[in-house]
Amino acid sequence: MAIRISRERGGPAYLRRVCVDVDGVEIARLWPGQHVDFEGTGSLQEVRARLDWTASKPLAVADPGSPAVVDVVVGFPEGFRYLVLGFSRPEEALTIRLE
Repeated sequence: MAIRISRERGGPAYLRRVCVDVDGVEIARLWPGQHVDFEGTGSLQEVRARLDWTASKPLAVADPGSPAVVDVVVGFPEGFRYLVLGFSRPEEALTIRLE
């Protein structure tokens, strides 16, 4: 199983790279619009994005069966919400979802 992790274009941190962890191990640092392809283990894996003290909730990615590709997108909440979450709930300030 292949996992493609993409970062949305734009957002409040367009001059910063977002760290992407799979099962607690950093696999990439993504600029806006950039993506990385990662070979999954075939079992349930946990994907999470981090930037400074903020992070996303963990996203569980399951094996859909070979040779499928799982698309995961990392981004930021709209507008002022990112700033509020960055201070009130930093572990939820980034967004991560299956595409």
